[in-house]
Amino acid sequence: MLGYYRIGKVLAVGPPGWRRVITRSPVGIVLRSREAFPPSHPTTRMCLQFALQVLAERPLRRVLDVGCGSGILAVAALKLGASWAVGVDICPRALQISEENSVRNKVADRLHLVRGSTEAVRGSFDLLFANLPVNLLQAKLSEMVRLARKDGFLILSGFQDVDKP
Repeated sequence: MLGYYRIGKVLAVGPPGWRRVITRSPVGIVLRSREAFPPSHPTTRMCLQFALQVLAERPLRRVLDVGCGSGILAVAALKLGASWAVGVDICPRALQISEENSVRNKVADRLHLVRGSTEAVRGSFDLLFANLPVNLLQAKLSEMVRLARKDGFLILSGFQDVDKP
């Protein structure tokens, strides 16, 4: 992540070098992504735009971020008002980066990180993020539906032009 970006008038995201600019926003998220999926990727930005819409509709208690990577989606949900979040990833390095970012953004006490996949998670969630390749989204769809509350939201992203069919 080289610079920062904004989502609407509320949310600003960027690396520590942009902290002074980011913290002027109503909700600022300071991230280091290193080897994790880039937090400035267009699919991540779309997830954040949808999260702003969902969280404007009603407060959410529990959020799940499947394939959490840098932790950006879980951290954003927490900073936007969610009470508690779970980030799940199969990569230990991604979980370490997510933990560092949760501490950096002062939400570590409300983020629980799990190594594994959706099968390692129990309970139901008001909002579930999955920004994954389409083949994984298809394979995990029933698991994600199982984890979403009946009146919950699924934000699924990661589709590419080649996935159109």
